[in-house]
Amino acid sequence: MSHEQQALRQPGGRGKNYMENRYVYLSEQIYFAEITNNTVNILQDPFGLEDGFQTGVFSDGGLYFLGIELVYNGQKYLGAGDITSEYSAIQRFRTISFLLIAIFIIISVFLGIFTTRLSLKPWKRFLKLIGNINTSQLGNRFKVEGSEDEIKEMETSLNQMLERLERGFDNQRRFSSDAAHELRTPVTSIKGYAQILKSWGLSDKTVTEESVDAILETTQEMQDMIEKLLMLSRLEIQNHEMEVFSTDEWISRLKKSLVRKYPDRKLVFQEENFTRQINASPTYLDILIGVFVDNAHKFSEKGKKIILHFNKNQIIIQDFGAGIKTGERERIFERFYKTDPARTKNQQSSHGIGLSIAKEIAEIYSIQINVDSEEQVGTKIILTFDDKSIQS
Repeated sequence: MSHEQQALRQPGGRGKNYMENRYVYLSEQIYFAEITNNTVNILQDPFGLEDGFQTGVFSDGGLYFLGIELVYNGQKYLGAGDITSEYSAIQRFRTISFLLIAIFIIISVFLGIFTTRLSLKPWKRFLKLIGNINTSQLGNRFKVEGSEDEIKEMETSLNQMLERLERGFDNQRRFSSDAAHELRTPVTSIKGYAQILKSWGLSDKTVTEESVDAILETTQEMQDMIEKLLMLSRLEIQNHEMEVFSTDEWISRLKKSLVRKYPDRKLVFQEENFTRQINASPTYLDILIGVFVDNAHKFSEKGKKIILHFNKNQIIIQDFGAGIKTGERERIFERFYKTDPARTKNQQSSHGIGLSIAKEIAEIYSIQINVDSEEQVGTKIILTFDDKSIQS
């Protein structure tokens, strides 16, 4: 080693002055050399690298160094510093990073499995409940719970669907039961008259005529009852459209129809500032009014009048007949409920279905029904339309 190099290795020697003259601070912990005519002159070698210098990261004697080549005032220099601690820290960081990534992947897999199972839990509940649904278990419902809007919306929709299905099956069962119950009596009557004809009625003209007339009358009653039952079924199942129509034309047509149907009955029509338009169905309103007029006709004497009063948002049907007993007023709209037959003034039979039809129609079109009746004085039926049905 030259004297100049030895001096550079000594703190406070020529090396310090040598580099200060070049405006470079030379740390005693840095390998330093200069290149002159492609010859490397080591100025400072605290690590004993000698000819082991390399640019970039390199290893020597178990230590790690970072070597760089720089140009200062046209002179090339080599420098290398010990980065063993930094290199080790980077290696540890890389190892830890790999471990953390592996742990993160494992946790993500388990979280994914857990989340998937959790998200599928409502669907499994749906499938289980739907799989167990039959006509005898339509009353089952989903418990609308949880914070997921989509799940709650699905559960609500399914509950609504089950309610519609249950209502439809209930209507079907009730219709079958009602039809069987009400048809039993007329069928028995027809069978009885047929047996009379078969046994000895054919040889007696009077008995034959009475039996045939009774059979025809009974079959007509059966036809009327069947039509009413079918109407009830349609009212309970179908969705009914609304239409805005003129009340002037409708009342005029209704008046002609009722007068033609009851030629021997005095019908009085009164109008007082009745709404000019209604949002409903004129066909079903005809049926609704017809039911109450028919009842008024059955339960009042022939000489009594029936008043139809159209006032603002109300239609009032008033008769002066037998009236309704206090204990029966709450039940007259029940299906197949019949009041005392002796109260019928025109010997006309009643199946107890008409008022049920009226109630269904009123509920469809949001019409309120009030009954004001007094025995031996008469009955007043008040139909009130809500604001949605009235068109100004």
